[in-house]
Amino acid sequence: MAGGQRRTGQRPRLRGRGRQGDLHLRTGHDPLLPGRRADPRQRAVLPVRGEGASGLRPGQSPRSRRQASKRVGWLRHADRPALHPTPTRRVRPRDPRQPAQLHRSAHAHAFNRPHPGGYRGRTPPPRPAAVHPVRRGHLRHHRRTDARCHAQGLHRGQFVPGRRQQGHLGGRTRDQGTTGVTANVLSRVAERVYWLGRYLERAESTARLITVNTNLIMDLPVRLPLGWRPLIDITGSAELFESLYGKGKATERNVCRFLATDTRNPGSIINSIVGVRENARTVRENMPRITFEYINELYLFARSALTPGQSRSRRGEALTQISRLAQQLEGFLSQNMLHDAHWELLRLGNYIERADMTTRIIDVRTVDLIAGHHELEPFQDIQWRSVLRSFYAMQAYHASVREPVDPPLVLEFLFNDERLPRSYLRCLNSVRRSLRGLPRNGAAVHTCDRALKALQDTDVARLGGLAHSVELHQFINDCQVHLIELHDAIVSTYFE
Repeated sequence: MAGGQRRTGQRPRLRGRGRQGDLHLRTGHDPLLPGRRADPRQRAVLPVRGEGASGLRPGQSPRSRRQASKRVGWLRHADRPALHPTPTRRVRPRDPRQPAQLHRSAHAHAFNRPHPGGYRGRTPPPRPAAVHPVRRGHLRHHRRTDARCHAQGLHRGQFVPGRRQQGHLGGRTRDQGTTGVTANVLSRVAERVYWLGRYLERAESTARLITVNTNLIMDLPVRLPLGWRPLIDITGSAELFESLYGKGKATERNVCRFLATDTRNPGSIINSIVGVRENARTVRENMPRITFEYINELYLFARSALTPGQSRSRRGEALTQISRLAQQLEGFLSQNMLHDAHWELLRLGNYIERADMTTRIIDVRTVDLIAGHHELEPFQDIQWRSVLRSFYAMQAYHASVREPVDPPLVLEFLFNDERLPRSYLRCLNSVRRSLRGLPRNGAAVHTCDRALKALQDTDVARLGGLAHSVELHQFINDCQVHLIELHDAIVSTYFE
């Protein structure tokens, strides 16, 4: 019965269920009071004989219930209860002369696998499950583009130039792995950050050189040939200087103007600070917001404090303050900038420029000292001290070497002491560490390794003798060549 109310003839103690329909009864008269004899629970069912001969069929289930001798529980009616008329478009009831058909299970079992036709999971084994080591997977390099897929884009990069305008830095290849997490960096952004680091280091180094040379000139007699020409040679701009000021015009006024305030000199202090400001303006979203305040403070002070023809005292104060502001900006970025790919590129620019300036200062400052100029011999100690002061390394030398100022020891300290931040070895190792934090670093790391190998194979202390100035100059030229090749490898890998 489909109804829920109790009616006459319903089965008792079954929560008001309907009467059982299509129930097969055994033939014969059922006694009112059964006697003391064994009577089976059910007998063979004799269905009503239809027209025609009956065909062969399997036997009925031992129980006259809606089961099929399977462990599937009760079966629902495929149409409706048997006492109700069957409407149209329903599942036809089974033929009483045919075996029962299983339409759907009343209590379906839950499958523990996606494939319903598969085998059921077995019970867990008596021993623990096998433990496999977790290995770091290697992200393979990008293969050819799949024309059926969408192009890979940058998150929130709707206004970032695309492939045809600018390449991207960040595709991992089969080159040496990286030590940090790298993100997609535009080649344009990478180049700006790199040159920001170089210009910042160049401005600070040039200001320090002018200050140290001024102090050295004041300590030496006027008659000595050592003047302002070495500063032009250190910066490598002799041809440009002679074209602007003429030959033999390397006076204090002209050299200081050329290196500090002359906008026609790309390596002047004011142009270097402008380069820092412009490069930072284009990549300001990758730096802390307050960074531009430090840069503007440095820029505005340099524009107002550096003027042509100023006195030595005012120039010295201005250059000292510029060095402090540049170091303040570098320290702020070191402590507050996210140490990602942008940071590694910034450090690349810093250390390559620092290594270049280190080799130039040693090359120019030590030529006359090692050659043994007869007029400079009484003042060699003062000049070697000025070389150490050019790197802020005077106290560090005495604390590390614990010996008087000696040319071979000074050269060994400036080239091979890893603890000195401005030593040539420290700069190369820092460049290599920064390259390891960037992708596609194979060519640049190989070039840096060759520079380190050349330094390792050279006895720098032996080159400090009086008779080996030519060999020292050739060795420093080789260092300059390695730095140029390293710069070219970085440019070709990340900027082009």
